[in-house]
Formats: sequence, C-alpha cells, structure tokens
Amino acid sequence: MLPNFWINSCLHISFCAGFLAFATSHFFDNDDPWGIAIMTFFGTWCIYLAQRLFKGKGAGLTDVHEHIIKNKTIYSYVATLSGVVAAAIASIKGVNVLLLAGLGFVFSVFYVYYPNKKGSLRKSPWFKIFLVALVWTIVTTLIPAVDNYSRINGEDLSYFAAERFFFIYLLTIPFDIRDMLRDGVKQKNLPAILGAVRTRVLMSLVFLFLAITVLMQWKNGHYEEEFFIPLLAVYALIFVLCLMAKQESKERYFTLVLDATLLLPAAVLLFEGSF
Repeated sequence: MLPNFWINSCLHISFCAGFLAFATSHFFDNDDPWGIAIMTFFGTWCIYLAQRLFKGKGAGLTDVHEHIIKNKTIYSYVATLSGVVAAAIASIKGVNVLLLAGLGFVFSVFYVYYPNKKGSLRKSPWFKIFLVALVWTIVTTLIPAVDNYSRINGEDLSYFAAERFFFIYLLTIPFDIRDMLRDGVKQKNLPAILGAVRTRVLMSLVFLFLAITVLMQWKNGHYEEEFFIPLLAVYALIFVLCLMAKQESKERYFTLVLDATLLLPAAVLLFEGSF
C-alpha cells in the first residue's frame, strides 16, 4: 500500500528531483543546499500533480493519473500549497533564483497545456523530450548554480549543464517507449515515429554526447580522475537500463528502476567532492 502511494502521489519523483538538486548544491559547495532541495521537492510535486490534475479523463491515463483524479480535491490543495512553499523559498533565495524558478515554472506549464497542438505537449514528441530535459536542467543545475554564482566558473557550469541535459534526455526516452500502447495509434510519440531500432540509435547518440561532456570536464580539469570514472560508470549503467526498456516492461521497471536512477549520479556528486 505504502509503495503504491509513494509512486501514485508523485512523491518518488519529487524526492529524486530534490535529492539531485541537493547533491548538485553540495557539489557546488553552496551554503544552503537544503533550501534548494526543499524548494525543488515542493516545486516538482506541484508541477507533477498539476499536470495529472488537469489531464482529466481520456486515453493514456496511468494508475498515477487515476489515483490523483480520484482524490482530486485533496491533491488540488497539496499542489497549491506545494507551489506556495516553493515560491516562498525562491523569493527568500533572491531575485536570480526566483527568476530561474519562474522560468522553469513557465516552461512546465506546457506539460499541462501546450497551444497549437490541441492542448497536448505529447503531440510534439521531439519538443516534449527537449522541454523536459531543459526544465530539469534549469531546476537541478542552474538554480543551484545561481544560488552560489560567484564561486562557479562559467565554463565549468556550461559543461555541467550540458551533462545534466543529456542525462535527463536519455532517461526520458524509455518512458515514451512505455507510453506507445497507452497513447494509441492516433498520437504517435518519438519511439512510435522512429521505430525500435532508430530509437535505440538515438539513445546511443545521446549517451555518446553525455559521455563526451563528462570526458571533457575531466580533460579540462573540472573532474578529477577518481570522480569521473565512477560517474561515467553510473551513466553507462543507466544507458544499459534505458536500452532494456520495452513496451511490455512492467510499470514498476519505470517507476522503481528508471526513475530511481536519478539518485545514482546524485550519489556520486554527493560523495565524491566538490568544485
């Protein structure tokens, strides 16, 4: 019962986002990583709940959607309060954090409503994955960076942000594989357009770019050797897990395995040092 609630209430993905932001803030040697983590947790919870609350009934509903819609009243309050808490912390953090948090929120609105595509971001598959990766990069990388901007080199941050973007992009693709049957024939997502083989080629290319960003940071002295090797190994493991995702894979493979891989690079960041 508790694991189902943990997943269906979107607490698991909110925790992963908060932990990733905390680890990044720690890696950047920020003074207050907990504030960023709590803001990210509640902000993510607000957006993910809102997306499912506004989806309504129709095709493509998951157990998570059905659980939240069934308990719409209480989750509406939870989403609102979560958004207020996240906004309050962002305001306390200062103008730069507030502006970036606002930018992430504006982009996240497209999760709920996307103009010119009959209200669905899912009908723009290429842009959908790009937007998801962009929002996660803003929230878990750029916000921790501006919270401690004076201590971070611009080149370091550029490589780090690119690494985070490619990581999230890679991790998002298997979830479109999962949703192929759920979306139906009229709404084709990226794997449905590309086919199984080309989708795996795309994942391989994204992983290649991800590996290059890690190697470049090591080459330029941003990562020490004892740091970049375990980080690259973690990304390689995640890449293999992404390749193993299939339409017929059980839901728990995505929610308990793939979602949880967000914690792996965060753990490396947390335990291996800082800039």
